[in-house]
Amino acid sequence: MNLCNYRKVIPLKETIWTEECGKRKLVAYFFKELWSLNTIPRVTIIGWRVLLDRIPSKTNLAKREVEVANRLCELCKEEDEATRHLFFDCKISKNLCYKCDNSLREKDCLETNF
Repeated sequence: MNLCNYRKVIPLKETIWTEECGKRKLVAYFFKELWSLNTIPRVTIIGWRVLLDRIPSKTNLAKREVEVANRLCELCKEEDEATRHLFFDCKISKNLCYKCDNSLREKDCLETNF
């Protein structure tokens, strides 16, 4: 698996999450790219759930009328725990991804097939 492939989905942050982006072709493009990644199914399914905003974040649980003590992100405690925040904006998760990415580079695992 080439771990750099997951970066194809990253433009989602600037497109899918914006109000004016209702273009079916763009959404179809991201789904096509996501499902064509050479990765384990678990990673693809999580990406799919992120695209659909179906991650059980505190904000999504509250929308479904599940009782949540508070909506703050458990990692940074600064913003509401929403899918976008967890995967793109939270400084703690960004830092974790950065460290994992660097760790994988150091171990020369970028072209390893799982």
